[in-house]
Amino acid sequence: MRTRSFFFFLSSSNFLRWFSMNCFDSRSHRTLSSSFCVTKSCCSSPLSLSLRALSRWSSFCTDSATRSSASRLSFSSCSFLACISAVLSIFFSSSSSSSSSSSSSIKNCDVTFSTKSIGQNVPVADKDTIVTVTLAMSCDVYHGSTITILGLTGTQTADTGTLALTIDKANLINANGAWTQSTGALVMTVATAAQDNYANDHWETGTAAEGTVVVSFKLQQGNDDLPAGVSPTVTLTRHFAPYQYGPGTTQAPWWGAATAVTTETMDKPGTDIFGVTNGVNPLVHVIPALDVATVTQSSPFINYENTITVSFSCNVDLTANDVAKIKVETLTGSGIAAAHAWSEVSGFAANEMGTANAAYATDSLEWTVATSLSSATTYVWSFAITNPAAAQAPTVSITVATTKTNNDAATANQAIAITHADPLPDTALKGVTAGLNALKIVVPFEVRTLDDTVDTPGAPNIVTVAFTTNIAFVSGDQITITGLLLGTGSSTSANVGTITSVANSATAVFGTGAAWNQVSGELVFTCTGTAVEATAYSFKFTVTNPPSTFNTVPSLSVTVGTGNTPGSNTLSGSTFGIQALALTQSAGNTDTVSVPFTIIDPVFTSLVFSTAEAPGAASELVITFTPGDEVTTSKTNLGVVTIILPGFTGGTDSGYSGVAVTSVPDTFNEASFTRLGASSILQLTTTTNTAAFDASVAVTVPASMGIKLPANGVTSAQSSVKLSVGPNVWSEEFSVTTMAAVTPLITGVRINALAAKGAAASSTVATMPKFDTVLIGLEERADVTATIFQTGDEVSIRQGSTAWGCYSTRADAASTTRTADIPLNLIGGASPISHNGTFNASGLDATTATGTTYTLCFVGADILAAGVDSETSVTIELQSKVTSIELNSNGNQFSYLKQSPRNDFSIRLYGDAIADGNTVAFIPDASACTAMNTANSVTFTGAATIASSVASFAWAGCIPLTSGVPRIMDSANCPTDGLYRLCYHNGGDSTTIETGISTYYKQVNFMELTSAKHVSSPTFEGIAATNDTAFGENFVHEVYEPFTITVLLKDENGNPCCEGTKVFLALTKAGADDSSNLYNAAGSNTNTDKIVLADANGVATFTSYTIRGTAGKFFYFTASVAGRSLNFPATGAANAGFQVRPTKLTQYTTLVTEYIVGANGDNANAVLGDIEIRALDRYNNVLAGLVTADDCHCEAMLETGNSGVDSAQSTNFGGVGGFTASADLTAATVVFNLGKATFSGVKIAKTAGRYFRLKYWMTEHAGSTGAAVLQTLGYTTSDAAAVNSPTSYVTEAYSTVFMLSPAKMKLSWGGTAEDSPFQHAGATDYTASTFPIVTRLDGSPATYPTVDAPNTDGLPSAINVILLDADGSTLSSTNCTKCFYARLVKCDDSTPTNGTTTGMGLTNGDGVTLPACVGQAIDANEPDQMAGMTQALCATNGGECTSSTDFQQTLSSSPTTAEGTEAFVANGIAAFYGLQARYTFGAGFLLRFVMDPQYDNISYANETLVTPVNGSVNHTEIKTVHTAANGQVFFPDIGAVGGGHVESDHKSMIIRPYNLEVAQHPGGDGVDLDGLGTAGDGTVNTPDGVGAGQPFRVQPAVVVKGYDGSSEYYFSKDWANHGHMPITAVIKSETCGQDCVDKGIALTGTNDTGVSLTALQAGAFLNDGTGDLTGIFTGDPSSIDVELAYSTILSGNVGFYWRDLKVLTRDSDTGFEGLKLMFMAGWHTHLLQEHVNNSAGTFTTVDSGYFDVFTAPGAPLNLQAIAYGELGFRIEYDPSEIARLKPLSGFIVEIDFCTQSGSDSGSCATRAVAGYPEALSLPNKPLGSDLYTGGGRTEEVQFSYSPTTGGAATEVNVTLRPKDHIYGGDELRIHLNYPGLYRAIDYSGSCVPEGSHGSLFTADINANTSVLTLTAVSGAEIARGQPVTIMLPLACEIIYPDNALAFEADNAHLGSNHTKTNLADYQSSRYGTKALSPPMRAIAYVVGPVDGSTGDNCKNVTCTVSS
Repeated sequence: MRTRSFFFFLSSSNFLRWFSMNCFDSRSHRTLSSSFCVTKSCCSSPLSLSLRALSRWSSFCTDSATRSSASRLSFSSCSFLACISAVLSIFFSSSSSSSSSSSSSIKNCDVTFSTKSIGQNVPVADKDTIVTVTLAMSCDVYHGSTITILGLTGTQTADTGTLALTIDKANLINANGAWTQSTGALVMTVATAAQDNYANDHWETGTAAEGTVVVSFKLQQGNDDLPAGVSPTVTLTRHFAPYQYGPGTTQAPWWGAATAVTTETMDKPGTDIFGVTNGVNPLVHVIPALDVATVTQSSPFINYENTITVSFSCNVDLTANDVAKIKVETLTGSGIAAAHAWSEVSGFAANEMGTANAAYATDSLEWTVATSLSSATTYVWSFAITNPAAAQAPTVSITVATTKTNNDAATANQAIAITHADPLPDTALKGVTAGLNALKIVVPFEVRTLDDTVDTPGAPNIVTVAFTTNIAFVSGDQITITGLLLGTGSSTSANVGTITSVANSATAVFGTGAAWNQVSGELVFTCTGTAVEATAYSFKFTVTNPPSTFNTVPSLSVTVGTGNTPGSNTLSGSTFGIQALALTQSAGNTDTVSVPFTIIDPVFTSLVFSTAEAPGAASELVITFTPGDEVTTSKTNLGVVTIILPGFTGGTDSGYSGVAVTSVPDTFNEASFTRLGASSILQLTTTTNTAAFDASVAVTVPASMGIKLPANGVTSAQSSVKLSVGPNVWSEEFSVTTMAAVTPLITGVRINALAAKGAAASSTVATMPKFDTVLIGLEERADVTATIFQTGDEVSIRQGSTAWGCYSTRADAASTTRTADIPLNLIGGASPISHNGTFNASGLDATTATGTTYTLCFVGADILAAGVDSETSVTIELQSKVTSIELNSNGNQFSYLKQSPRNDFSIRLYGDAIADGNTVAFIPDASACTAMNTANSVTFTGAATIASSVASFAWAGCIPLTSGVPRIMDSANCPTDGLYRLCYHNGGDSTTIETGISTYYKQVNFMELTSAKHVSSPTFEGIAATNDTAFGENFVHEVYEPFTITVLLKDENGNPCCEGTKVFLALTKAGADDSSNLYNAAGSNTNTDKIVLADANGVATFTSYTIRGTAGKFFYFTASVAGRSLNFPATGAANAGFQVRPTKLTQYTTLVTEYIVGANGDNANAVLGDIEIRALDRYNNVLAGLVTADDCHCEAMLETGNSGVDSAQSTNFGGVGGFTASADLTAATVVFNLGKATFSGVKIAKTAGRYFRLKYWMTEHAGSTGAAVLQTLGYTTSDAAAVNSPTSYVTEAYSTVFMLSPAKMKLSWGGTAEDSPFQHAGATDYTASTFPIVTRLDGSPATYPTVDAPNTDGLPSAINVILLDADGSTLSSTNCTKCFYARLVKCDDSTPTNGTTTGMGLTNGDGVTLPACVGQAIDANEPDQMAGMTQALCATNGGECTSSTDFQQTLSSSPTTAEGTEAFVANGIAAFYGLQARYTFGAGFLLRFVMDPQYDNISYANETLVTPVNGSVNHTEIKTVHTAANGQVFFPDIGAVGGGHVESDHKSMIIRPYNLEVAQHPGGDGVDLDGLGTAGDGTVNTPDGVGAGQPFRVQPAVVVKGYDGSSEYYFSKDWANHGHMPITAVIKSETCGQDCVDKGIALTGTNDTGVSLTALQAGAFLNDGTGDLTGIFTGDPSSIDVELAYSTILSGNVGFYWRDLKVLTRDSDTGFEGLKLMFMAGWHTHLLQEHVNNSAGTFTTVDSGYFDVFTAPGAPLNLQAIAYGELGFRIEYDPSEIARLKPLSGFIVEIDFCTQSGSDSGSCATRAVAGYPEALSLPNKPLGSDLYTGGGRTEEVQFSYSPTTGGAATEVNVTLRPKDHIYGGDELRIHLNYPGLYRAIDYSGSCVPEGSHGSLFTADINANTSVLTLTAVSGAEIARGQPVTIMLPLACEIIYPDNALAFEADNAHLGSNHTKTNLADYQSSRYGTKALSPPMRAIAYVVGPVDGSTGDNCKNVTCTVSS
């Protein structure tokens, strides 16, 4: 037998803490120990030990009755109590006052360091330093304890075990320490002598002799900078003596040799030394260096005076005691040659470096410290020199030498040397790079030159300046050139030309402009950039030469003022920027003129046109001149002489270039010409390397060059013809002396084809209207020998007559003063030669309405690129009084109306201030406007008065004829064609105005019918109706059908013409005028209303005309104009023409929407009755003239969809003859008489469906059959004959659509398809008793249900629905696709109500599962036409079940997709194959078969359905379009009220689960059977036993499973859509046989869950097929319904778990090994023998694993307690005998410290927590958690929120004041409950608590259970009573509830599915619409960690239960 032991330990704070040696059962391997807590206040009473069985799995301690059943040992003998008392006295006496140092008892003390300081003496890198440590402790320390200083890192002292220590008190610490360099660790050992007496063997820290110890040791500093030093820690590793508790060897066995008891950071002094900040702190050190070291100067230029300045600071103090010296070296130059005077500048207090001159050595000065220089101060001093005359840049350095004397005797002096090699700042000074460096000297300007170029008067002179400077001039600096005097200017200030760079981007530095004072001659450049030193900059600018009378040589220099970058510099006592330096000529200047600005004038002698050419033609030119200045291509004048030739033209816009010329002498060889209007220029260029100078030159330009004389001529010796040297306008110009004259070119002009009638009757002065389209014609001079005009020439006009205005506007766009350039067309042959073109004058400015002067400009086609730039001397008067006219107000404006009609017309006038009452007239072109008042005739309109800007002209005799056939227009008195001009008479001032507007009266020569067609597509079919181009002889026209006819008018050339011409339309029928029956669109039939005007395209359109009041044959039309007419059809005969037919047929008799086959006294037919058809026009007037003699017949045909084969389709109707015999439709062919035809006694047999109609034809002759037509017509029928016969036509009509419904339906099962899918053999009709009661979820097809065994393993393989008439005959002609649907539905009362009777005659409540389905019926008022039933919905996900509102796959032939529920009807039968119930189960289900389903939007309160989706086939509220009782049937059949044939014995069926799975096997205690090779719960190392008579620790649980075709699936959704399904648990008696009876074994529940829905207890189920021998059910039902339902405890599955099942045996000592339970779900709760008798077809069952029923173990033996001083005690005992039915498992060890009186604590009974008030929104629970996790303790918390916006995230503030301490790992579990607050399950954010205590907790929210858990972080410790505040921020996405479900916004962390819309859905689906408010107070359950000591069930004030 193995002894069990437990150790219990007390900490120094006197809380009892525990450690356990795990105790294991040798057979079950189960840990026996558990956590507990004990407070000291309870530990003054006797101790008892008990071992007791756990009463149930959900709680350990329940009540005294439970405890009394435990096996318990109590000890109250004096000896034991004395032992325990002694132990307890040892515990707590040790916490009394401390003993003296000589006491033999231990001094109980927690060690801390009361003193722990550390410092050093040398803070210099690489030097030795002495580290000093001072220590004192709060407790005594035993021999061998060690003190470790850690963190002295960064030294160069190597590892050693014997680092010498200096200790101020001997014998306390060893003289050598152990040093580790890498960690900076020094270990010192307490060196008290080892003795057997504890009092003499420790460091007594509380005495003056031993209390404080000072230890010092030497370390070498690191060789780097460490200004912050280190922060070492000190640790004590405490040793205890074996005899620490007194003499002897009683030693706690768990102690090792040493225990680390404290680690603390050491204190640093924080004081300075050697000038180093905090230099006394441990290991602070710096590398000696100069913090500041610079040597600078004041001026970097040669010869100027200079000041040298030294700035100095060291990072350690320098003293005279250390003999510190400072030296500045390499001071080259003539300014330093001996000891040098110097002066203090800053930093000095009192001569710290003395007053003597600096000591001189070669190129160096040295200073000696006289007192001391502080490391915290920067010292500055200076001395003066004069810069040398040459440039230099020496290298300067500073060195320091000193020897530091340490402040202790242990370390020798240590020398320090510092060298700062580069004290020069390299900073620019006065524009010199590194100019601040001492003795860097430069030359300011190394290069400075100026050059000029030419000497022509007025010519541009280019000046070039070059600088090379060592000054980095910057933007804003000014450099001045002096002496630039070029005569006296009119201003003292001006700018030279733009400065450009020559070299090195000079203008980027010196700018692109300069200010020139022409009086002083100063030219000032202001820098715009920064100069680069030693760079050769060169730039140039241009000045204009003075006249030839001026000749002065300037004296030039450069200087810089003091206000610029060089600043002020002193030279010989004077102050400058840079003194003036002379400018010189550059060495590369080769100008032969040595003196600048020598000026000479040119002379222009003559210009001769050597050939006799006309104006506008090319001519040879001879030019004679003297240049004066040197002209050559190498000069800036480019060797060019320019001749200005105003008005000369030729070439492109740039003229000509590179043309050879000759000259005498031979100096010029090339010419170019540029068109510039008044400034056109001819440039002559010298031969390369040849110069023209001061001699006359004659240059000949050949005529072949193409220079043309001006079109408007030139005058003699014209002064504007000039000469200049160089390019154009380069220099001054000089006029020609001699030149001949030339006369103009153009002599005549026409506007809008009208002869000029303008001012003074001049042929070159015309009138033009201000309009956008004006024709112009030009005439050339008759005496010109050659034709100068050519096609492509261009002209424009410009306002006014200003000279040379044509050139100035040549490139302008059209404007108010200029037209666009227009091309001209040459009209050849006659003389004078003419040009025509078109102007847009609409945008011109007519400053005077009656005439504003414009000038015509011209350019030849060969030089168009130049623009219209030539003057012509042609003047045009622009008038705006009348700008355009509009014919008949047609919206088209013209100034030249080319075609006016030969009949009445009007014009609308446009212009400036057209006045009513003024008059206008058209007169012949040859007449003048003075004749405008001539009387009206065929050639004169007469003066017409203007009204509203319109003038009308009429010819009264120009009208249609009034007699004759056909009717036509007569034109005897219409106007004569020809050209006319428009004149305007201004009534105000009696002025007659020439407008320049013209027109031409045009004769129509041809007429053409272009279109004659119906306005819209015909309403009938057939090729006779599709003639869309004309009313041909075979055309069929419909009465009242609008039509449009268009006639095109053409001129003599066949072109469309004659807008405004009147066109008249007449109608003739059978040789007589029938125009009175021809109506226009307005419904008028008068002749005047049938005249239309031709439009702008010559088209006359008769729109929407109709023929009314007549019908028949031989019609034709006639269209006519003055002098022309047209007939169509063209024959115009009495026996030919088109036909007119009626508009439509209509069914006059009204049909109803549904006919039932077998109603109205005819059991086999649907009776429609008599049907009358009428022929109408479109306004529903009966055409009584349609009589028998017209031979028009009517025929009828029955149609349905999809070409007659599918009654479920509403499109593509066709005859049904393919499936219906002609005898099934009773109808006859009839003939129209007086517009009517009647069918008698119409009826239809043997068919049903949704969409049917009747089709009717009216044809010209009867069909070939003469009988009813049922199928699509063949070629011999009337429809085909009408289409193919050009003289026949057909009119169709249709009835309204109607339904044909069956009288009833019946159901059958089985059968196989033979030959076609429409016939079935072997099917069996269902009877009232053969419908199944039970079917299996996801079952296999069942083929043979019988009355004896109606319950199947699945639905039949085939279920057939047969459509019947009232006689029961099959409607064999019924055919449709997708017209029958199968659905699974569920009774609304699927849970049976006790006391009601089922259809089987059984009473609900006695175990029957099948419901009564109360109220089950057809209800047409319901959206789904069902009462007491609704569509079954998915109860879990899978296949196409994705949400709780899905239903498609609850009935399906496929396990994975929704299939098989849609069927067609063939020959009156709909067959469904392979249907099985899926994804739902339970009682009260039916199949429903619906014919022609539809869906609507009606929602009723008693329907729990989703909102319908229009048009969706898959919708729950499905109903038939037929009468409800005629369009559906149920399975089981509910009889005639449900559209059925028979009434089943039961009203619904049960869908039993496919399978059940044991989710949790009974057990939880005792022995692991799986480990013994017996199948228990299937898991090794978990016990598989239960205590006899005790509720199972692990209660059984089962879950429902289905089968998806490949694997089983769970019902894992809480959708509550499955049906009622109880489950029963029984003992499987075959596991115990007769022993079940002999040992009295029974399975029972208690108050929560019984064995079944109807019984509390059951004996074993024998399961032998002979009867319920042991399946005896007794007892009333339990409080919880034992039925399958969703539970989160079942891992979120549908199933059931029992709460309190237990096994009863004969007595307390009776157990049983290897028992099983069976779980069953089916049609009854206790008639379980049906399971055997019906071959398991009525139930689904599953067995549990094996389990033992065991009893309690014996009492413990040999109990003893062993004390371990202040650390705790040990309990040991021997267990009693262990066996499989008496295992040592499932029990707890209790150590109780308690009083032994009082009802609350007499037995240390656990007190239940009282129910919390409802205001806290908490459930009434006795405990918040079980004892195993340490529960029972609670804290009250308070909440507040911000913001409190419904539906928005809120900050949650949690506050509490704990009643007890809270430690790391403790959890506060707060139930937010119903619902308070919530957060979505898929929250993905990060919730980090904030607030004053937020960092001490983590937060988690269980969105399913609405529980907030706050967990104290590791190491946290919160004292009792301390206020705690925690804030959960917005990022936690805790949602404030919203009563209105109106959420404000989407939330950030809730996932993409959680929008504001479905957040509302989420809340309402979880909590409904209950008014919600989050809790203001709540109770937090405190749960300690598994290995912790807090949070245990310590509710009793005087008692602690520890377990």
